[in-house]
Amino acid sequence: MNQLNNLTKLVLSKKGKLALGVVMSLGVMFLGVLYLPWILWDLQASPGKCFEVEVKTPLKIREECSNIEDDTELEDQLDREWDEFQGKDESNMDFEERHIHKNYSKNDVKDMVLSLNKFRRKLCTYRSSVATITRYNAKCGKDVVIPKKIKGSEVVGIGDEAFRDKGLLSVKMPNTILIVGENAFNKNELTSVMFSDQLMLIEGSAFASNNLESISLPSQLLGIGDSAFSNNMLKKVILPDSVMDIWKYAFSKNEISNIRIPRYLRTLEKGVFYQNKLERLAIPSTISMIKKDAFVKNDIKKVQLPEDINTDADEGFDKGVAIEITD
Repeated sequence: MNQLNNLTKLVLSKKGKLALGVVMSLGVMFLGVLYLPWILWDLQASPGKCFEVEVKTPLKIREECSNIEDDTELEDQLDREWDEFQGKDESNMDFEERHIHKNYSKNDVKDMVLSLNKFRRKLCTYRSSVATITRYNAKCGKDVVIPKKIKGSEVVGIGDEAFRDKGLLSVKMPNTILIVGENAFNKNELTSVMFSDQLMLIEGSAFASNNLESISLPSQLLGIGDSAFSNNMLKKVILPDSVMDIWKYAFSKNEISNIRIPRYLRTLEKGVFYQNKLERLAIPSTISMIKKDAFVKNDIKKVQLPEDINTDADEGFDKGVAIEITD
């Protein structure tokens, strides 16, 4: 695939979605298809064994993961295609291409594409068996410390609904966790989450409907799914620059008063910060699209938007907000 001619597929799509759509799909595969073969029940052996897991062997991983591109070859390809892209007349570029040309350097593009490749490589190059937690026994307690290994297999994923509605108060993840699945911790009473330093994907509603007041997300995180942290009590959120996609309503219905937009984020999705307490907001030039209700029901009075923002960006704000377009 031509990396730059299809940059809207890898990094910035015409519909304003980043390449993390691909990563989201890969995450589903990882937690689903990748871990289907073998279920280990840990609950009946002893009171201290609280997790049901799905395990994958290295051989099976290699069978199901192919065509991971070498970073050096990928960089060389991107270099060639970037040079071609830079030589293109701007009058012949579409909206997405002009935005890339104006706001991103070659190194920015490399960082984004190589981050996605790194994610695939992490998922697909384990030399020992790996596990995803699929269910937790609530009798084991409300303060959960997830082990690094279960039955000798490294724990790398938390499956869909694995800890949903268990009355949990706190969670500590090992630094082996790469993915947190849909609704994984939904409908608990969480006030504290210690994330894995290696966490790269948080899927839809993963931490929705809890009591979280503050989170600092890890520096390798690439994507945050629909409603992932909605309906908490968040006042402080630290988003790393690594984040390339935040999906609709991800932080809706919280109490966030200040937010810094990550440098590689390009689209502010529908309702992403709906019903918070934002008063001031800085929209960087790298943002090219603000969707409906993105910042509705906040306390914003005035906002400056980049020159090449979508024409209906005002629908992302409450009526009466003073909008100024900057050069």
